Amino acid sequence: MKALLKKSDSHIDRYYRLWRVYVFRQGGVRKLWTAPGQINEARFRSPTDLMVGYFLDYSSDASYDGPFDPQGVPLIDYSGTVGIQYNPWAVGHLALALFHRFLQSRDSRYRERFLVLADWFLAHKQYQASGIVLWPYNFDYPPSLQAPWYSSLAQSVAISVLLRAYLWTKKLEYLETAQKAFHAFTVDVAEGGLLSRDQEGYLFFEEVVPARIYHILNGFISTLWGIFEYELVTNDPRARLLFNQGIASLEHYLPQYDTGWASLYSLQHLHKSLLLKDVASLFYQAFHVQQVEVLYRLTGRTLFEEYRKKWESYLHSPVCRARTFAAKALFKLLYY
Repeated sequence: MKALLKKSDSHIDRYYRLWRVYVFRQGGVRKLWTAPGQINEARFRSPTDLMVGYFLDYSSDASYDGPFDPQGVPLIDYSGTVGIQYNPWAVGHLALALFHRFLQSRDSRYRERFLVLADWFLAHKQYQASGIVLWPYNFDYPPSLQAPWYSSLAQSVAISVLLRAYLWTKKLEYLETAQKAFHAFTVDVAEGGLLSRDQEGYLFFEEVVPARIYHILNGFISTLWGIFEYELVTNDPRARLLFNQGIASLEHYLPQYDTGWASLYSLQHLHKSLLLKDVASLFYQAFHVQQVEVLYRLTGRTLFEEYRKKWESYLHSPVCRARTFAAKALFKLLYY
């Protein structure tokens, strides 16, 4: 009976969080991440120069109004039993937003705040037995994640922040931490890393670890951006190899992320029995459009431009949008 009551309470809490975040737009990471971001044209005029900005301009998110800890590090209010927590990805995302705001304004306060967040990554790095560095999510996230858990998405953004902090200050600890963090992309999830491979050898970088293998698309692509930037600064041949292998994997799997009316958030249906596929929300579909556009500009591979056009057309179709909204709402009710 106690187990049943606990399970019931968990479902109630989960639905409360979903209702608060997705219906009333209160709390959650979307309070910080307000838009998919705009292509940073300056970066593609100087694609090897990290100091002209990230691939997408998130400067509007520099206006995030909290909550913050006493040092000015962002916190995320997940509501319910999860409560207010540090989120490593959120720390990195706000840092990149502040970096862009500095480029626009040249106001030194944004630079100072950026470095405070870069220092947070130094203070909160967690060494693993293999010698790699990870940034843990130190909270349970029902129904399936128990602390500590890790993310290739957070890892990638942290590396991009640390590299810029190093280029700005020449402080070696930033670079050395980025190097140890990069090693996580070379270690399999079964051994404490963030890398997975299918039976054919195609690789993925997993956004949620340890968990079932989900192959979340936005996390995979964002991880490739961090690896790309890491190779630019360090000239590490392993980074170039992993980036090229990741691009090959995406070219192989990208058709499986397409439903004919929406892009998929993940491929978790390949690894567990689901009644529905994990359709991306309209927000994430717009983000996917930006992501494959960035990949096309970085690699020149026409497949990415083809899917940008295709997925953008879905966003302009009222029928596709309505179908997406219904499918995503049902998926959240059943599986989130």
